[in-house]
Amino acid sequence: MVIFKNVVKYYENLKVLRDISFQINRGELVYITGPTGSGKTTLLKLIYLAEKPDQGEIIVGDFKVTNLKASQIPYLRRKIGVIFQDFKLIQNMTVFDNVAISLIIRKEKDIKNQVLEALKKVHLRHKADCYPKILSGGEQQRVVIARAIVSKPELILADEPTANLDPNTATAIMQLINEINLQGTTVIIATHYRELFRNTWRRIIRIDEGNLIEKAAQ
Repeated sequence: MVIFKNVVKYYENLKVLRDISFQINRGELVYITGPTGSGKTTLLKLIYLAEKPDQGEIIVGDFKVTNLKASQIPYLRRKIGVIFQDFKLIQNMTVFDNVAISLIIRKEKDIKNQVLEALKKVHLRHKADCYPKILSGGEQQRVVIARAIVSKPELILADEPTANLDPNTATAIMQLINEINLQGTTVIIATHYRELFRNTWRRIIRIDEGNLIEKAAQ
């Protein structure tokens, strides 16, 4: 599903990722971990082409990302749902409209049913007409998850999905992400919280100062 081959990424003169190679299979749930600033978020951005690598090759599904033309990038992104750490919800739009926005842009049909189905999966259908500012942090993160899954993507990227959430809410969010994975969606979670993956027996990809230093299950 996702293949990195000798990927290098610079920011100005700083090498953020150093010769990174790994493969994530379709249907896996994999954790990418490492201290703050180690390159986890950059790695996710390379997958959905918010950033481009300076060296190496990246393959996502049927797309050779490193050679992708600008006109093809929207088609890649349709296959990917992103759960952002800082939510990135539009405050003057309702929950329904925040979830629907990608479908509206693509002029899809049957938008209402797709959005309500996604909100039902995250237990927020009753909040469809609310605005983000009145929601709790956990509820806002569930809106973000609904937005990520509404188009039924093949791959979910989650960047610190439990940051700034209390332990009980964090547990509920992780249960929801695991349920999405069990339905067949490939999931990549970037986090520096060891508690999220301890005793999960999921594969761990560790990054430290831009280097891939370990691949194992815990």
